[in-house]
Amino acid sequence: YVIAILSANSVDKHWPKKELHSVLAREIAEGEVKLLTLVKEADEAIVAASLPLLSDKLYITYKDNPAEIADKVRALLNK
Repeated sequence: YVIAILSANSVDKHWPKKELHSVLAREIAEGEVKLLTLVKEADEAIVAASLPLLSDKLYITYKDNPAEIADKVRALLNK
C-alpha cells in the first residue's frame, strides 16, 4: 500500500503528483486498491480541485488527531 498525505502545499508539487499517478496506474493494472489517502481537513476543497483523478477515491481527513487516523488506517488495512 501507499499512504498519501495530501495538503494544499503537496498538490502543487510535481513529485507527489507523479507518485500518485504511478500508484493509480498500478491499481488499474492489478485491479486492487493500493492507495490510502489522507487529506488535511482545512485543504480538502483545494486537494479535490487540484487532483480530479482522486474524485472517485475514498479518503480520510485529518486535523490534529493522529491516534484516530492510525485507528482508521489500521481498520482499512485489516479488511
